[in-house]
Amino acid sequence: MKNIFRGNRFVSHIPAASSCENGGLVVLVHGLMHSGFYMMPLARYLAKHGYECFCYDYRTTRGDVRRHGENFRQRLGELLAAHPGRKLHIVTHSLGGLVTRQALSDPAFPRERIGRVVMLAPPNRGSKVASLCLKLIPGSRVLVRTLDDLSFGESSPVHRIPVPEGVEIGVMVASYDILVPRCSTALDGQRDGVTVFSGHTYMMLRPNVMRQALAFLRDGRFIHPAPSAK
Repeated sequence: MKNIFRGNRFVSHIPAASSCENGGLVVLVHGLMHSGFYMMPLARYLAKHGYECFCYDYRTTRGDVRRHGENFRQRLGELLAAHPGRKLHIVTHSLGGLVTRQALSDPAFPRERIGRVVMLAPPNRGSKVASLCLKLIPGSRVLVRTLDDLSFGESSPVHRIPVPEGVEIGVMVASYDILVPRCSTALDGQRDGVTVFSGHTYMMLRPNVMRQALAFLRDGRFIHPAPSAK
């Protein structure tokens, strides 16, 4: 495993297992209040199944989704330039799904190089908990600058984040998620969706979630019915 520091970004590079390398690249993007380290167990699992993995890290409370998306787009461009001819897949958790949507929204971005996107509990329609924090906690929108983008309701900025065209997207819903329940996750144009036995915060660490992520990356569809939590 190789760690690469770039400014205030930290990327963990996990090479694919040589015995089953398939040529695919996977970038994993964490959610609010997390870091790239939380995605490393999932990255190791995918690497064992042939994917070369990179864990992207960003300061989730600093800047809005637009700013994070622009920074992420730049990093993706660098990675694509360093690996010409290879497809790049993305696995996101929570806020990372919105950052990815924003990053891929630029018409000039080479979306033909993007393979599949797996979103774990993405707040594609916002989060009622985020709206509650904005209402009840003074200064919360200053302390966590992404809260406005995460708010729930028809006027939420989340609805203005573009959905990337031509990209196969799979959405996983956690069965007992109070932060981003099923009603918050649906995305127009998603290719497949599945509900897994999990909560929100650490769902990327669960074996059943890892198996589902791998299935969608490989086949463009999840396992139905969903496998057990073990």
